[in-house]
Amino acid sequence: MSFFKFLLSKTFLINLVIAIIVTTSLYFILIYSLNSYTHHGEGVIVPDFTNLTYKDAKELAQQSHLKVLISDTTYSQETARGLIAAQIPTMESIIKSERTIYLTINSLNAEMVNMPNFVGASLRQALVDAEIYGLKIGEISYKPNLAKNYVLEQKINGKMISEGTQVEKGSFIDLTLGMGLSNEKVFIPLLLNKNIQEADSMLRAKYLNTGAKFYDSNIKTASDSNAAIIYNQEPKPFDNNFKPGDFVDLWFTLDSSKVVIKKEWVDSLKIKSTSDTIHSLID
Repeated sequence: MSFFKFLLSKTFLINLVIAIIVTTSLYFILIYSLNSYTHHGEGVIVPDFTNLTYKDAKELAQQSHLKVLISDTTYSQETARGLIAAQIPTMESIIKSERTIYLTINSLNAEMVNMPNFVGASLRQALVDAEIYGLKIGEISYKPNLAKNYVLEQKINGKMISEGTQVEKGSFIDLTLGMGLSNEKVFIPLLLNKNIQEADSMLRAKYLNTGAKFYDSNIKTASDSNAAIIYNQEPKPFDNNFKPGDFVDLWFTLDSSKVVIKKEWVDSLKIKSTSDTIHSLID
């Protein structure tokens, strides 16, 4: 039988049909298996694992058909110790089920640093050095001394702290500065529409302290607090009858419509309270 006659034979055609059926069947079985394994077409919205214990994070992941794995540790004062501080992918990302979410957990043990020596430095230099060491400047007080606005004492929780002492990273260092020998007064800045970081910086620049902080009832998380803006302050802005080291109390909101300059504040500047003027002061 010639080759061409074999190609046209009933035996070849039957085997060809069988081969096509088997190949096609194997192809669809493979595709189905891959789709089943990779959960093709299935999407899961990633929940928020932050501020949870690892145990709670595993339970939430199981409920969401996901897996979690601690990939890193950190130390942050924004999150309680032993809780999840960050995650990858982030919350509300859409991924396939049974995928792994990588978690960063806040260390149970605080990171320690050697206390620097701020004594003799200017307040501005102390602020820079504190950031380098991972520390924060807390309350500022003043006493008569020729070294105006230079650090005379450094304390933690009311106790003197000497250079080289091990302290927790992120600790607040209270400073006593010289106020010179005059009765100098400072100008209260306008803090409306500023967040807490901006307000702290502006008050430090005027040698003032952040006083009590009051938050609207809908501000519940650390993220809310950081995003909140100031809508009221006491003492009032533009007043220059206060001493270095005095405190300014702040009221915070997430509702920008509450940020309105009070008429008596504008009147104290003896300016016309036009809309443009008000917006320029707030901005």
